[in-house]
Amino acid sequence: MEMNLPWHNVEPLDPRTFAAVRRTAIFECCKWDPQVEDVCTLSATPIVLTSEAWAELATLAVALAEEMSQAENEILQRPELLGELGLPWFLRRRLSSMTLPAEARHHLRLVRFDFHFTTKGWRISEANSDVPGGFNEASGFTRLMAQYYRGRVAPCDPVREMTSSIGKTLRSGGTVALVHATAFSDDRQVMVHLARHLEEAGMHPVLVAPDQLRWEQGRAFVDTDWFRGGADFVFRFFPAEWLPSLPRRSAWWNLLGESKTPLCNPG
Repeated sequence: MEMNLPWHNVEPLDPRTFAAVRRTAIFECCKWDPQVEDVCTLSATPIVLTSEAWAELATLAVALAEEMSQAENEILQRPELLGELGLPWFLRRRLSSMTLPAEARHHLRLVRFDFHFTTKGWRISEANSDVPGGFNEASGFTRLMAQYYRGRVAPCDPVREMTSSIGKTLRSGGTVALVHATAFSDDRQVMVHLARHLEEAGMHPVLVAPDQLRWEQGRAFVDTDWFRGGADFVFRFFPAEWLPSLPRRSAWWNLLGESKTPLCNPG
């Protein structure tokens, strides 16, 4: 069966060049886990999409995000549906009683759709709508690879887009709390990579665990040995299902969307 593939066939980088790209990805893009056992997690052969395929994927992603948002809004208006989703009772209780402040319009939303090309066209294996990762690869590694293929470009840099969106909600020098599971290096590398871009854009990133946040009348404050003060933006990279395991004093429910401090991503 003949198929019109949505990508161009290109040659892989030679081993010496790829080794240099891999080193740069580790040190400049914080890709600290480029290998699992004896398998390299980075490919020397890029997938170079056609411009038509890229435009189609971008259109599909926007449409799927809008559909997802509509579904979420309906679920929030009909709390009985929360049980159908199998959510734990403590999350159901919080979501069903949640009232969004006016400041919620400043919250940002980030979703990653995992597209795969099949004999029936594009399909997704999942939509990571909570705390998606992959920034180091989609932003840094993609840019590194593109420079070796003449006439090819990286069409979108998600980290730069996020940095720009966060910057539009803040004054220059604003503090961004990057909330994550600090014990996991695979999470830490994503936040360090984002922090570098935020710093370059004139913001003040602070890497913290969720229990190092304090809340006063719905506004976030950071309480650590290395920084104490108000947060102008909170970037949550800590799964929603882990939030109820935090100490009650952390007031984790503010991260579901009730925060008056702008968030990415509200639970």
